Amino acid sequence: MIVVNFGDSHRGTAVSATVSVVTLAAAVLFCGGILGATMLWIRRRKVRSLKRFPWYSYRIRYLQNGRYEYVQLLGGQGETLSTLLLSTWSTQVGKVVNAQTSEIWFAGDPHRYGVVSSPGGGDICYAYRTQAPAEKIATPSHSAVDAEGKTVRCGSLKDTAFSSPRLLRRVCGFVLDVVVHAAGGAAIALALAPGFSPEALRAGDFQQMGFNPFIALCCFAGPSFVDRVLLQAVVHTTVGKAVFGLVAIQPDTGRYPTFRRLMATWWFHAYLPLALFGDGAGPDRLGNYFMTAVRWRDIR
Repeated sequence: MIVVNFGDSHRGTAVSATVSVVTLAAAVLFCGGILGATMLWIRRRKVRSLKRFPWYSYRIRYLQNGRYEYVQLLGGQGETLSTLLLSTWSTQVGKVVNAQTSEIWFAGDPHRYGVVSSPGGGDICYAYRTQAPAEKIATPSHSAVDAEGKTVRCGSLKDTAFSSPRLLRRVCGFVLDVVVHAAGGAAIALALAPGFSPEALRAGDFQQMGFNPFIALCCFAGPSFVDRVLLQAVVHTTVGKAVFGLVAIQPDTGRYPTFRRLMATWWFHAYLPLALFGDGAGPDRLGNYFMTAVRWRDIR
């Protein structure tokens, strides 16, 4: 049993409330910072495309894979010049382009990125080049085979559809994520320490500050949830994976993991230590709760 002594009960209640509020605020700020930076980066690319390139009219083929929208730019003979993935939220699917759209305006480099609009320059949408969904992202699990033709987990090291070496990248990305989560938890715990001061921090006097490792362990969950669930649901990668050029895919479908799957995976991993030392009860198909990571360039 672990007992944390906060002094009297009133102070313990106040500190517990403060821990909850600060953890939530840190999660919101961290998530907002990442999402804000991503939105600014996309906006910068939109502005650059509109300044550097004129509008061109293209006949298109519209594709949809779940909540993801694609447009294939067609040439004069109906050949596919480029496949673009539209950067839209789930509530925006079909708003700018849909299955009835046969022509769009595009400003940008069709082999990199640009801006898509309906004819006339109405709503605009950022788009970047990718592969058609049937080629990679929508590959069902039964088509993931190794060199011997045996069924394997999508994105595993035996999956021949992803040829780039990535074992070292996976290990380094995992270690970096753990470091980021631990550092975030420790920072929150330090800020909550009753004797915290810049002088004590520079001196490394954690005893004087009243640093509590148990609170740091609890706060570890905040950055972990933001990074592995919220951030990964939006950009399909964590901080550690992004540094090493990896994205996560579901081992059973080969698609990007949904928010629901990421949430279930995070809670399962939080429960995993109890399962190992308890009765071992857990969900069926445990392998589906361990995402695989592949090179971003292989997805493209």
